[in-house]
Amino acid sequence: MEINERDYNYMLRVQEAYEKSRDGEAGSIRAVATAFGLSRTKVRKILITLDAIESTITEEALRLKAEGKSLEEIADELCCSKATVSTYLPYDTVIYNGEEKSPGAIRHEKYRERNKLAAGNQVQRNKKTREDWNEPMKEREHKVLKLRLTLDIDGANMEALRKYGKVKDGITRDVLVPADINLHALHYVIQRAFGWQNSHLHHFRLPEKTFDALTQNSFLKWADYCGLYFRFPSEDMEEIYWDDDYDESVSVKTWLRRKYTGPYRYRGRSEHFMEARTAVSEFCNDNRMMRVSPSFSEWMHMSETEKENLQKHPRIKKIEDVTCEEMQEYFAEEGGLDELLERLKVAEILGARAKAGELKKLVREAAERFDNNNTNASSEYAYWKKMTELNGEVLRLTKELVYEYDYGDGWEVKVELVEEYDGVEDTESELRDQIAAVITKHRPLCIALDGLPVLDDVGGIGGYCEMLTGIHGEGSVHFDYDDPEETREWAGMQGWTGRLNKPATLL
Repeated sequence: MEINERDYNYMLRVQEAYEKSRDGEAGSIRAVATAFGLSRTKVRKILITLDAIESTITEEALRLKAEGKSLEEIADELCCSKATVSTYLPYDTVIYNGEEKSPGAIRHEKYRERNKLAAGNQVQRNKKTREDWNEPMKEREHKVLKLRLTLDIDGANMEALRKYGKVKDGITRDVLVPADINLHALHYVIQRAFGWQNSHLHHFRLPEKTFDALTQNSFLKWADYCGLYFRFPSEDMEEIYWDDDYDESVSVKTWLRRKYTGPYRYRGRSEHFMEARTAVSEFCNDNRMMRVSPSFSEWMHMSETEKENLQKHPRIKKIEDVTCEEMQEYFAEEGGLDELLERLKVAEILGARAKAGELKKLVREAAERFDNNNTNASSEYAYWKKMTELNGEVLRLTKELVYEYDYGDGWEVKVELVEEYDGVEDTESELRDQIAAVITKHRPLCIALDGLPVLDDVGGIGGYCEMLTGIHGEGSVHFDYDDPEETREWAGMQGWTGRLNKPATLL
């Protein structure tokens, strides 16, 4: 193992925190992850690297690796995904750039490379497409939604946030948005509202209880809602991030503002109902019988004999018996089953949950729509027009959504529907003017906020708090932040100013 001294010392701090947590929480990886602003997977990998914890999967993976087997071959023998194997192998070089890169790290690299290319080709292409299609303008809706955006924060960091982050109760933003804004544009709102610069992967998902109630942990039930609410898992970054066309000719803030100013459109292909439903239909037809893997927990509790038997006699299930959990393991490298379509309007999905009978009818009608239509089109515009018409309407599912950003740093924002306003009547004068501005400008407006913005690549909320204390010279909390002047300069390069925005000027 060749790890540089700085990374090694950091890893030792993680191990020390884990050992201390053993007295109160029986060696809580979750507690250490929260304290350091790391994912639990990364904490476990660090502890495995330092031999602070043992794992049967690690022992088997290292044995197979020593035999010269590839990551894919190891995963196949252990009946799990490459992503799982990677998380149980020790680091070979440095924490963030190991020899065995995780699927997530590879996806991040591809996405960053694509961003470099975007400046040279995407702007012109997207502009030409908009002009060629020449869409007719729809009559402007006068309904406005009030959303509360709340950054997930653990209690251990509140002291530093109150002291240095200008936080009273949490890092929150109250925003008014046009009712026709889609999740894709809301992503850009959240980026600007919290100080990020759209440099990592993201997705929206339903609250876990809502997702479980909808799918009942059945892959085929999930498939019924694919194309209505959920994406079909894909590694095609160009398709998922279809309009990331930042070309550095303007500030990131100006570019983001253009993204969340209406009219709101979806210019990709895979999120259209017919495209997504075709993908899931073909997948099910091609995989009537599937090999499924045990969960992490089950694997860890299996005897050696049981593991050997599993290798000789893999579990095979009919597609109708496969669970969402098992299929999530299958699609680990492509993305989550819970990722929502971003073409959906916020007003279409946020609100009082539809009744079970209404959802059954929605699913039935969607199946009929898929069976009775084809996707032939004479031009790109004709295709777009037809696909849009076939998307159909959906029903509201929840009053809350979860937005996840930068899977390494693990940022999460709760998106909560607070109020709906149908025009400007029956509201106080100030609010009436704010609603009118949202309708007139066709753009969201922040009306209240708590806490400074955060920033990219800081290590999540824990790393952000360490940065704040480092800027204010309160000891060497983290080796990266022992020089206040250098820390502030680095934060400035990430777009962080340390100034509290006025709500009206935030967006």
